Amino acid sequence: MAYLVGCGMGVQRFLMVVDQTPAPPTKYSTTHALKERGWTATIIAALLPRPDAARTAYARLPGSALVKLYLRTRVEEVELSEEFLIYQEKAAKAKVRRGSAARTAQHQVLLKRCVQHFRPTYTWPERWCQRSDWQLSLVDVRAFYERWEPKFTDMGHTARQRVLDALHEKNRRLFSKRFPGVVPGPQRPPKLKKQPGTTY
Repeated sequence: MAYLVGCGMGVQRFLMVVDQTPAPPTKYSTTHALKERGWTATIIAALLPRPDAARTAYARLPGSALVKLYLRTRVEEVELSEEFLIYQEKAAKAKVRRGSAARTAQHQVLLKRCVQHFRPTYTWPERWCQRSDWQLSLVDVRAFYERWEPKFTDMGHTARQRVLDALHEKNRRLFSKRFPGVVPGPQRPPKLKKQPGTTY
């Protein structure tokens, strides 16, 4: 909307005013609008199995389906029901599980990479190898872990400990193979200390 605010020397000046009046709510809600309100495809299929109307898509592409429309009053009524809240809670829990599963998969990939890169050399000759050298190998494992630790910033305490345990297990296996006459110490390697604020 434009208003004439004045003129001078034959030149008219207009002031552009943006109309910020909220648009009136439409009678229908689209599937996209429902998802923005917290609905999922599963909830829509369960609680609004049949649309109230349909229209062609604004962007007409070959093979594009009709846009499903749902009465706004019907949507709002369902959203007040206990069944809708139950479905929403289930959807939220499923989202958390998917996120947790994805993180676990990423951690497993990183764990495998870390263990694969761990190749201890055991530079001391076999005839000189003593129980004290097993202690040194534990120190080497911890030093290797600490070099990789910056990659574990998004891991919790349990996942980090799993990486360290896997390194110690590989070290025990390789040490026994390299020095079959030396029995690795029975003591368990020290555990990781929990970082402040870590709950898992």
